Amino acid sequence: MSRFPSFQYAPSETRQILRDRFSRKLRVSWQDRYLDPNLAYTPDVVALRLLQKMTISPASAWPAVEAAYGLDGVCPDEAATLPDLVSSGGARVVWGRVKISRDIAVRALRAPNGEMDALKALVKGIHGQTFGFDTDVGADSELRALSEDIVAGQLDPHRLVVRSPAWIAERLWEPVRSQANSVEVALRHWIDLWGVLQYPDIVPERAWGPGDAATFREAALGLIGSEPALAGWIETRDLYVRQAAFAHNTTAANAESRIPAPPSTAVYRALWLEGQAVEASAYGSLDDCDALFGLARVLLADVDAQNNAKAPHPLAAALFDLALDRSELFNAVLHQARSHPRLLADLVLHPPTAALACLLIAQWRHPGGAWERSLTEADHQVGQADTFADGVAILGEHLRRDAIPVGEAAALLTWLHRRAGPEFVDDVAGADVLMASLRRELAICPAPVLLAITGFLRGPALDQGLGAPEFAAVLDLCDLGNLTDDVDPEGVIAAYESALQAGHYSLSAYRVGAAGAAALARLSERTDDLRKRFLYPLHLRARLAAAPLDHNPFTLADALGRCVRAHIRILCRAIVGGPRDATSDLLEALVDAVRSGALEHKEKGRVAAFAPSFESTLIRTPRDRPLSGDLTAALGRLNPAAQVALLDAILETDEPLILAQILPNVPPNLRARVEQRIAALAPDAAAEIRSLPEMHARIDQLLTIGAADAAASYMAAEENLKTWGKPAGRELTRFRNELRLAFLKQDWDAITQAPRPAFTAQLAQESALETLQQFRGLVALVGPNSDPAVAKAVFANLFSKRKSLIFATNWFVAAISELLVDDSFSLLAGPDVRLGRQVLAELDRMVALLPKGPTDEVLECNRAQLLLALGEPGQALATLSGVPLTRLHAVAAAYRAVAFARLGQPAEATAALDGAEFRFGATPILAAARAHIASGAAFLALPEVSAYGNLVDNVGSAIARFRLMGPQQQARVLRPQSDAFETLLIDYVRRAADAVVSLVPMMKGVDIDAIEDDLNGFVQHLLAARVQFLGWSVNDQSKGGYSANANAGERDIILTSGSTILTIIEALKCKSALTQDVVRADLESHFQKLLGYGSPRIFFHLTYAYIDVGEVIAFLGTAAETACPPGFKYLGQEKIRHEDSQPPGFVARYDADFGEVKVVFLVLNMGQHRQRNAGITAGKTKARKAIKGAGKNIAVKSS
Repeated sequence: MSRFPSFQYAPSETRQILRDRFSRKLRVSWQDRYLDPNLAYTPDVVALRLLQKMTISPASAWPAVEAAYGLDGVCPDEAATLPDLVSSGGARVVWGRVKISRDIAVRALRAPNGEMDALKALVKGIHGQTFGFDTDVGADSELRALSEDIVAGQLDPHRLVVRSPAWIAERLWEPVRSQANSVEVALRHWIDLWGVLQYPDIVPERAWGPGDAATFREAALGLIGSEPALAGWIETRDLYVRQAAFAHNTTAANAESRIPAPPSTAVYRALWLEGQAVEASAYGSLDDCDALFGLARVLLADVDAQNNAKAPHPLAAALFDLALDRSELFNAVLHQARSHPRLLADLVLHPPTAALACLLIAQWRHPGGAWERSLTEADHQVGQADTFADGVAILGEHLRRDAIPVGEAAALLTWLHRRAGPEFVDDVAGADVLMASLRRELAICPAPVLLAITGFLRGPALDQGLGAPEFAAVLDLCDLGNLTDDVDPEGVIAAYESALQAGHYSLSAYRVGAAGAAALARLSERTDDLRKRFLYPLHLRARLAAAPLDHNPFTLADALGRCVRAHIRILCRAIVGGPRDATSDLLEALVDAVRSGALEHKEKGRVAAFAPSFESTLIRTPRDRPLSGDLTAALGRLNPAAQVALLDAILETDEPLILAQILPNVPPNLRARVEQRIAALAPDAAAEIRSLPEMHARIDQLLTIGAADAAASYMAAEENLKTWGKPAGRELTRFRNELRLAFLKQDWDAITQAPRPAFTAQLAQESALETLQQFRGLVALVGPNSDPAVAKAVFANLFSKRKSLIFATNWFVAAISELLVDDSFSLLAGPDVRLGRQVLAELDRMVALLPKGPTDEVLECNRAQLLLALGEPGQALATLSGVPLTRLHAVAAAYRAVAFARLGQPAEATAALDGAEFRFGATPILAAARAHIASGAAFLALPEVSAYGNLVDNVGSAIARFRLMGPQQQARVLRPQSDAFETLLIDYVRRAADAVVSLVPMMKGVDIDAIEDDLNGFVQHLLAARVQFLGWSVNDQSKGGYSANANAGERDIILTSGSTILTIIEALKCKSALTQDVVRADLESHFQKLLGYGSPRIFFHLTYAYIDVGEVIAFLGTAAETACPPGFKYLGQEKIRHEDSQPPGFVARYDADFGEVKVVFLVLNMGQHRQRNAGITAGKTKARKAIKGAGKNIAVKSS
């Protein structure tokens, strides 16, 4: 049934319902206009009469600009006339006014005298306005005084303070319209007056009578549609290209290569406008066309205010149609829709923009602040999900009526796949409610519609194959519409095959779920050739043999490993999503792929695809779930004989990590074989690894599954691993693993009597002490002399020092153990109920203090246990339903069964236990739950404890503590020496400067010397990349300190931590000889004003030298001693040793009012004359000897 039956019979009712729902569920944050009560207000009536008589002559009007351009001469390097300037992209004309973009204005103003002088003069005066009065203001003294002040330039009309600017603007339209020669002239004058009032909100329907309102709407819409400045998408892109080329002094071809062509659908066009290459230009258009977009804003305000209207509102539909063909107007409409959710109703009811409305809803941002964010975010997510479901329901109606281009739906589906986070699509299916809504709506569309959408997706993007969102979208559609017999399979299979053979770094299957993989497998069944290409696309032996002799073996191994893993995932998911009895050829292909990746044997075409490096989470967040998850899912789907065949292939591996990962979830009848293989796989027989983290990953997983003996052997092997240098954190990880092993072996004395750790590094020492306290708390919880109260106090103390999920979880376990003394399934009574609720409240308080992260299965299973004890089985079931389980399947099933039984659903309870036992075998807690349900038998077991945090959490906590330190402390951690902070800063700035210098030979095609700020931009971004980890920021052109005129200075680069300035960097170019007074004065002046820009302990003075570096350093050394400003006493200087390619310089010290400060002088060799001359000399030498050698050859031949 349709979500909106009214849409077929009474669409205007649908519009009203959508407007109401969108306005309630999509919140917008508005700030009320503040009126200072102490200001002098001009009475509204007086202001109205004043503006009625006012004339405005803008300096940007075309005749005025044309007359003013080049009055003082035009430089040789700039356009000779104003039309030439417009055609070159330096300016544009919008509604009779000349507009210059911000970037072009900045370039002109920063140009030296003698360059771009005509444009510079134009930029300085183009925003001016001249105000006059056509008629005598009469005897009104207040009006006369205001007008005289305005004409004399003593009062800016924009600064008039009135109480009802909207009322004044509304009342102005009638006299302006009556006095003008045409409605277009009236609109222009009224807009100018409206601007004087700061553009207050106006609704024509409410402001004017029907006739005047209709005249305004018709004239405004006609003007917007006929304005030549609002051009099409291709023309606007050409404008942006010309503006970018002009602003950055580069070629049009260079600018064009950076701005992609506009796409064909409204959805993709909205995303194009948000793209990094176009966004700045698009925002600039909002300023350039502000008058026209002001008219559009008034028209949309009329639409927004009218609740009773056709669906869509005729005015909205007309404006949307204009916007679809005019990119800048399109952008303005998007901005209005993003802040006025009721407009989305008309946007979604208008077929060409329906998918665009869904995109805007999906992008809707949470408007709340920091307070009660969890509540407001939850409301936002619910509201966004509901409104998106409303939007796609209308989109589906349009699709089923063939009223909408299918490309819009295709673009929306692809975008949802592209925006998805790095998690397996099936694992997050319940959380991705937007995708679920769209898929649900597409599923009820006719097959021809879905087939047309797949046809739109075919192209270069789909040809990228696995990993491309278009590929995942096509498989989605094949599954939703059962299109595997209708879609042309050749392109899809070829894309899959070519992606696996290319093995790019982006190769990933995380957006292809079980249903999509099954659809891909069904597509391949169309012909025998396609089936073979799908099942066996890797050709590993041939690819290994074809590798060139000088290839990088590690890169090749990683690429082939990614291919094998991706193919294994797809085959596993095809089995899970296909029929219960998988076809034999699919199983055989999976077994073959697993064998190919089980261990490395190049001659047989086998690679180590199960290596720990593929599962690493230290460098990046994994995009897909562990490969073991796909393998165990496939094992659970196969029949017993097929399970054995697949497991035999898996057990051939020499990688213990994958074996340890599959053990907890492998079918119970196969578990013993996996355990035996783990025990038999000694460290010296395991696969070769390349890094210490890989060994740590093995040990971590072995300890996780309880394989104590195997873990101990790998821990012993880890001690003998050789590394390049001393890795940070190795001893700490070893210490933690030893405690984990002791806990696993229940060697309580080894934990309680462990000596106090003694690590040199402060952070390591603190982490080690914390870990020791944590395990001693666990001993108090589960040891032979358990004392939950002691354990509770330990974990509460640890949590107070560092907010960690593991401490909160184990505190919760201790609290539950205090309450459930005799029976884990008991019901609390009396005062224990109140204590239990207090425990839950305290747990919620702890969790609220933690960073938002994925749901933890240990914590939530324990929460479900306490909820059962409090007599809330429904809440316990709800808690367990939202938990992604990896280890505690049996525990969760037991609690779920008890909850079903207490809710009076014994059949569901029995089914939960039977299903768990079938999948995971008989366990004590499952048996106890069955006995409790049958007879109320007591069962006492400790709640699930969290005995350790994973490596990422530990590293993350250390990083979090590191980033909370002050800059001085951070520097001491990274540079353990007395002057750590200065040393670290100098090192970072020199390395960033070195990178800039090293780029000079490669920048032949790009002029980075156009202005000094270009070079500063390089330094800024390179420096920002280095300090980002520290939590510091790098900013440019910030105001602060003092300039020569005692105004706020404009500093080139500042490095900050929070609001604290760590250092200030001042830079300049030096291209001319030092014999010139102006050059020497420039170097000294920049040094002097640097010290006036703030009061950090260290400053940097960078010189981009295109002359001899030694001469510049020598002069700066003298200037540092003799030219320091008053208030700074020179103390001395120390040369920076020139040991590598980093720029040379020196550090000068000064005594100031706030203590000793240092100025680091660095000179960057941008000219590189000696290096250039060496290259030229080498080329001449080679040419000369080649000619001489050629002569000898000729002589030999002639003899």
